[in-house]
Amino acid sequence: MKNTVLCRHTDFRILFALFLLAVIAPQLSCSGDQSQSSLGEPKGCQSSGPPPFDLVLWHEGFSSGKSISVAELSVYLGTILEFAEQNNVQTVFVTAPAFGPDDPAEITNALRGFVESLVAQGIGIGIQFGLSGDISDTSWFDYSSVSAVVGPHAYVLGLDSENYSDGSSSIKASNTMNLINFLKTQIDGAGARQPDQIIVAGTAGYNPADGWAPPLVNFYEYYSSPSALNGVLASNVNQPGTAFDACLDQSLLKNPTASGGGIGSETVPGWPAFSFEQAGSACLAASIQPAGICGSFDIFGEWSFDCVLQFMTLFKEQYYTESDRPTFVLYQSDYLPCSWLDNGCPNP
Repeated sequence: MKNTVLCRHTDFRILFALFLLAVIAPQLSCSGDQSQSSLGEPKGCQSSGPPPFDLVLWHEGFSSGKSISVAELSVYLGTILEFAEQNNVQTVFVTAPAFGPDDPAEITNALRGFVESLVAQGIGIGIQFGLSGDISDTSWFDYSSVSAVVGPHAYVLGLDSENYSDGSSSIKASNTMNLINFLKTQIDGAGARQPDQIIVAGTAGYNPADGWAPPLVNFYEYYSSPSALNGVLASNVNQPGTAFDACLDQSLLKNPTASGGGIGSETVPGWPAFSFEQAGSACLAASIQPAGICGSFDIFGEWSFDCVLQFMTLFKEQYYTESDRPTFVLYQSDYLPCSWLDNGCPNP
């Protein structure tokens, strides 16, 4: 009898120990990343399904330089198209004019062919307007270069606010609509099709007093400013939970949906933009031509694409409702890391 009782006591201890292990083990397995995020730090950032946001691939010039050949440009654009198709990118931008104001005919034809490929794949067309100037002087403006590329198709027009001025003032939140209205007037004057939306890139936060209105979309740069943000992302490679929590702890992320202080409104969308720049040379532009650059800073350039999507998912869950489907921008096409491409970077 004594032995029987002892065995029962032993069985109870074993069962109790197993119970404690089942309760404690999950906590121990996450002890390396005390993340505040709902997703923690998934191993390898495996995707559990399509991302809860739409993706836009922004393009701003050809970092490999104006000497790029038509053959190199075709390889470059083909690589971007393949990436967009494989990753369900909703809209892809291409710069027109590429080397302006007067692109050679073969360059215009290559860009037009790229646009037709986007149409065939059901991908939205974005035109990054590749000129800069003072909107008080219309002599620099010639929209025929865009019309020759986009043709009759619906499109959205992208502008970098740094490239434009309003008389003696650079483009800021307070005079953004001056730029929008100027472009609309010039496009009408050229007899061209108006874009569905005009996206202005910069770090301008929305303020009702600025008079923003359609067709404006505010492309807001979640990189480079504040300067500490790049350092957090560069020092936590492929650790989306840790990086995101550090951004929250250090107040490095502007709330995109804050009432009166976000990046958009009910009538003016705000597109958060994330940069995959790197200081190295393992990117698309540098593979096309040795002179190509991959950015000015280390930001998301060393991360895997899945981990960047995981970071953006955390961002979405933090600031948007479950039913919201925001548009996020990947900046910029020519900086695409070789590791993000299924076949690596091309070698023209």
